[in-house]
Amino acid sequence: MGCFAWMSLGFALWNFGDMGTDVWLITTEYKEECDHEGGSCFYFYAAIAAMFGPSLLGLIGGFVLASIDDNKGDMLEDMLKGILYPFWFPFYEVYEAVMGICGNVEPEEKMLHNLLRLCESFGQAIPEAIITTMWLNQKGELKHCMDAVEGGEISSLVECGTIPIISLFFSVVSIALGVIKGLISCLELKSILMNVVENHLNVNFRTN
Repeated sequence: MGCFAWMSLGFALWNFGDMGTDVWLITTEYKEECDHEGGSCFYFYAAIAAMFGPSLLGLIGGFVLASIDDNKGDMLEDMLKGILYPFWFPFYEVYEAVMGICGNVEPEEKMLHNLLRLCESFGQAIPEAIITTMWLNQKGELKHCMDAVEGGEISSLVECGTIPIISLFFSVVSIALGVIKGLISCLELKSILMNVVENHLNVNFRTN
Protein backbone atom coordinates (compact mmCIF):
# COMPACT_ATOMS: atom_id res chain seq x y z
CA MET A 1 0.00 0.00 0.00
CA GLY A 2 2.82 2.39 0.94
CA CYS A 3 4.53 1.93 -2.42
CA PHE A 4 1.34 2.65 -4.38
CA ALA A 5 0.61 5.67 -2.18
CA TRP A 6 4.02 7.18 -2.93
CA MET A 7 3.54 6.40 -6.63
CA SER A 8 0.20 8.26 -6.51
CA LEU A 9 1.95 11.28 -5.02
CA GLY A 10 4.60 11.18 -7.74
CA PHE A 11 1.90 10.96 -10.41
CA ALA A 12 -0.01 13.88 -8.86
CA LEU A 13 3.13 16.03 -8.92
CA TRP A 14 3.92 14.86 -12.46
CA ASN A 15 0.62 16.35 -13.64
CA PHE A 16 1.82 19.80 -12.64
CA GLY A 17 4.81 19.30 -14.93
CA ASP A 18 2.47 18.19 -17.69
CA MET A 19 0.29 21.28 -17.33
CA GLY A 20 3.32 23.55 -17.01
CA THR A 21 4.95 22.30 -20.20
CA ASP A 22 1.63 22.61 -22.05
CA VAL A 23 1.28 26.25 -21.00
CA TRP A 24 4.96 26.84 -21.81
CA LEU A 25 4.48 25.39 -25.29
CA ILE A 26 1.31 27.37 -25.99
CA THR A 27 2.74 30.71 -24.86
CA THR A 28 6.02 30.31 -26.76
CA GLU A 29 6.06 28.09 -29.85
CA TYR A 30 2.37 28.18 -30.76
CA LYS A 31 1.91 31.85 -29.88
CA GLU A 32 4.99 32.92 -31.84
CA GLU A 33 3.78 30.97 -34.87
CA CYS A 34 0.36 32.61 -34.60
CA ASP A 35 1.82 36.12 -34.26
CA HIS A 36 4.20 35.61 -37.17
CA GLU A 37 3.01 37.13 -40.44
CA GLY A 38 1.56 34.33 -42.55
CA GLY A 39 1.82 31.91 -39.64
CA SER A 40 -0.87 29.46 -38.61
CA CYS A 41 -2.93 29.98 -35.46
CA PHE A 42 -4.39 26.47 -35.61
CA TYR A 43 -2.03 24.98 -33.03
CA PHE A 44 -2.44 27.91 -30.64
CA TYR A 45 -6.24 27.78 -30.54
CA ALA A 46 -6.45 23.99 -30.74
CA ALA A 47 -4.10 23.60 -27.76
CA ILE A 48 -6.09 26.13 -25.71
CA ALA A 49 -9.30 24.27 -26.55
CA ALA A 50 -7.68 20.97 -25.51
CA MET A 51 -6.62 22.46 -22.18
CA PHE A 52 -10.26 23.20 -21.41
CA GLY A 53 -11.40 19.73 -22.52
CA PRO A 54 -11.61 18.53 -18.90
CA SER A 55 -13.80 21.55 -18.09
CA LEU A 56 -16.28 20.40 -20.73
CA LEU A 57 -16.23 16.82 -19.46
CA GLY A 58 -16.44 18.09 -15.90
CA LEU A 59 -19.39 20.30 -16.80
CA ILE A 60 -21.19 17.32 -18.31
CA GLY A 61 -20.41 15.23 -15.23
CA GLY A 62 -21.52 18.05 -12.95
CA PHE A 63 -24.73 18.44 -14.93
CA VAL A 64 -25.45 14.71 -14.58
CA LEU A 65 -24.87 14.86 -10.82
CA ALA A 66 -26.97 18.01 -10.57
CA SER A 67 -29.83 16.46 -12.53
CA ILE A 68 -30.24 13.69 -9.97
CA ASP A 69 -29.83 15.99 -6.97
CA ASP A 70 -32.96 17.57 -5.49
CA ASN A 71 -31.00 20.13 -3.48
CA LYS A 72 -30.62 23.29 -5.58
CA GLY A 73 -27.58 24.42 -3.57
CA ASP A 74 -25.83 21.11 -4.23
CA MET A 75 -26.76 21.38 -7.91
CA LEU A 76 -24.94 24.71 -8.21
CA GLU A 77 -21.97 23.28 -6.32
CA ASP A 78 -21.78 20.26 -8.65
CA MET A 79 -21.93 22.50 -11.72
CA LEU A 80 -19.17 24.79 -10.40
CA LYS A 81 -17.01 21.80 -9.52
CA GLY A 82 -17.39 20.53 -13.07
CA ILE A 83 -16.53 23.84 -14.72
CA LEU A 84 -13.56 24.56 -12.42
CA TYR A 85 -12.35 20.95 -12.42
CA PRO A 86 -8.94 21.60 -14.08
CA PHE A 87 -8.11 24.24 -11.46
CA TRP A 88 -8.96 22.44 -8.21
CA PHE A 89 -8.50 18.75 -9.04
CA PRO A 90 -4.67 18.72 -9.44
CA PHE A 91 -4.25 20.27 -5.99
CA TYR A 92 -6.82 17.94 -4.46
CA GLU A 93 -5.06 14.99 -6.08
CA VAL A 94 -1.83 15.93 -4.27
CA TYR A 95 -3.77 16.27 -1.01
CA GLU A 96 -5.43 12.89 -1.57
CA ALA A 97 -2.06 11.26 -2.30
CA VAL A 98 -0.61 12.66 0.93
CA MET A 99 -3.66 11.39 2.84
CA GLY A 100 -3.16 8.01 1.17
CA ILE A 101 0.41 7.85 2.46
CA CYS A 102 -0.97 8.58 5.94
CA GLY A 103 -3.66 5.93 5.42
CA ASN A 104 -6.54 8.41 5.67
CA VAL A 105 -8.22 8.08 2.28
CA GLU A 106 -11.41 6.17 1.50
CA PRO A 107 -11.03 3.50 -1.25
CA GLU A 108 -14.29 4.60 -2.92
CA GLU A 109 -13.14 8.22 -3.09
CA LYS A 110 -9.76 7.21 -4.51
CA MET A 111 -11.46 5.02 -7.12
CA LEU A 112 -13.71 7.90 -8.21
CA HIS A 113 -10.80 10.27 -8.64
CA ASN A 114 -8.86 7.70 -10.65
CA LEU A 115 -11.82 7.49 -12.99
CA LEU A 116 -11.80 11.28 -13.24
CA ARG A 117 -8.12 11.12 -14.14
CA LEU A 118 -8.96 8.64 -16.91
CA CYS A 119 -11.52 11.13 -18.28
CA GLU A 120 -8.90 13.87 -18.16
CA SER A 121 -6.51 11.70 -20.17
CA PHE A 122 -9.07 11.50 -22.96
CA GLY A 123 -10.20 15.10 -22.57
CA GLN A 124 -6.83 16.86 -22.40
CA ALA A 125 -3.66 14.77 -22.48
CA ILE A 126 -4.47 12.79 -25.63
CA PRO A 127 -5.60 15.85 -27.68
CA GLU A 128 -2.53 17.79 -26.49
CA ALA A 129 -0.25 14.89 -27.48
CA ILE A 130 -1.86 14.67 -30.93
CA ILE A 131 -1.51 18.43 -31.49
CA THR A 132 2.15 18.40 -30.37
CA THR A 133 2.93 15.40 -32.59
CA MET A 134 1.40 17.19 -35.58
CA TRP A 135 3.51 20.27 -34.80
CA LEU A 136 6.72 18.25 -34.49
CA ASN A 137 5.98 16.41 -37.71
CA GLN A 138 5.29 19.66 -39.58
CA LYS A 139 8.49 21.27 -38.30
CA GLY A 140 10.56 18.15 -38.98
CA GLU A 141 11.70 17.90 -35.36
CA LEU A 142 10.19 14.46 -34.90
CA LYS A 143 12.12 12.92 -37.78
CA HIS A 144 15.30 14.72 -36.71
CA CYS A 145 15.07 13.25 -33.21
CA MET A 146 14.24 9.77 -34.48
CA ASP A 147 17.30 9.90 -36.74
CA ALA A 148 19.39 11.10 -33.79
CA VAL A 149 18.20 8.19 -31.65
CA GLU A 150 19.03 5.69 -34.39
CA GLY A 151 22.43 7.28 -34.98
CA GLY A 152 23.22 7.58 -31.30
CA GLU A 153 24.61 11.09 -31.71
CA ILE A 154 24.80 12.71 -28.27
CA SER A 155 24.89 16.27 -29.64
CA SER A 156 21.77 15.65 -31.74
CA LEU A 157 19.98 14.06 -28.80
CA VAL A 158 20.67 17.14 -26.71
CA GLU A 159 19.21 19.32 -29.46
CA CYS A 160 16.05 17.19 -29.30
CA GLY A 161 15.31 18.58 -25.84
CA THR A 162 12.99 21.22 -27.26
CA ILE A 163 9.84 22.53 -25.59
CA PRO A 164 7.45 20.53 -27.82
CA ILE A 165 9.31 17.25 -27.25
CA ILE A 166 9.47 17.79 -23.49
CA SER A 167 5.76 18.60 -23.48
CA LEU A 168 4.99 15.50 -25.57
CA PHE A 169 7.00 13.34 -23.17
CA PHE A 170 5.03 14.62 -20.18
CA SER A 171 1.74 14.09 -22.03
CA VAL A 172 2.54 10.52 -23.09
CA VAL A 173 3.53 9.50 -19.56
CA SER A 174 0.41 11.20 -18.15
CA ILE A 175 -1.78 9.32 -20.64
CA ALA A 176 -0.20 5.97 -19.75
CA LEU A 177 -0.48 6.51 -15.99
CA GLY A 178 -3.99 7.93 -16.23
CA VAL A 179 -5.24 5.01 -18.34
CA ILE A 180 -3.62 2.43 -16.06
CA LYS A 181 -5.07 3.97 -12.89
CA GLY A 182 -8.45 4.44 -14.55
CA LEU A 183 -8.64 0.86 -15.80
CA ILE A 184 -7.67 -0.48 -12.38
CA SER A 185 -10.49 1.57 -10.86
CA CYS A 186 -12.89 0.28 -13.53
CA LEU A 187 -12.02 -3.29 -12.54
CA GLU A 188 -12.50 -2.42 -8.87
CA LEU A 189 -15.85 -0.82 -9.66
CA LYS A 190 -16.89 -3.90 -11.64
CA SER A 191 -15.98 -6.12 -8.69
CA ILE A 192 -17.99 -3.94 -6.29
CA LEU A 193 -21.03 -3.95 -8.58
CA MET A 194 -20.80 -7.72 -9.03
CA ASN A 195 -20.73 -8.18 -5.26
CA VAL A 196 -23.76 -5.91 -4.86
CA VAL A 197 -25.70 -7.84 -7.52
CA GLU A 198 -24.68 -11.17 -6.00
CA ASN A 199 -25.74 -10.10 -2.51
CA HIS A 200 -29.05 -8.80 -3.88
CA LEU A 201 -29.73 -12.08 -5.66
CA ASN A 202 -28.86 -14.06 -2.52
CA VAL A 203 -31.27 -11.98 -0.44
CA ASN A 204 -34.08 -12.46 -2.96
CA PHE A 205 -33.37 -16.19 -3.14
CA ARG A 206 -33.57 -16.55 0.64
CA THR A 207 -36.75 -14.46 0.76
CA ASN A 208 -38.45 -16.64 -1.86
